[in-house]
Amino acid sequence: MSFTQEKRTNINPKQVRAYVAPGGFCDGCDKRCKFGHEYISVNYTRYIYPTINGFIISCYVDENSQIQTTSDIVTPNGITAQARQKELTAKVLAGKIARLCDNYKTR
Repeated sequence: MSFTQEKRTNINPKQVRAYVAPGGFCDGCDKRCKFGHEYISVNYTRYIYPTINGFIISCYVDENSQIQTTSDIVTPNGITAQARQKELTAKVLAGKIARLCDNYKTR
């Protein structure tokens, strides 16, 4: 199974966490989920979301058991420097969120 927070196994602010590289894949379990981003347009507004293994992560439960949203507005004028920066930010956020997955194991 890919990213899940059903059991909230890794939701504990005192728990030591291993570093997840903001690169291409999670190293927390044998699934090796891929990090990425996805654009969604709603009413002429373009949003970017982080993805884990192709699934859009619109919200997640953080290490303090608080629900966090992940969307960010992107200027709809094609690929700009701003959009490229937000793509990188979304990918890094996916790496941070992956550490909170029930399947993530510290090594």
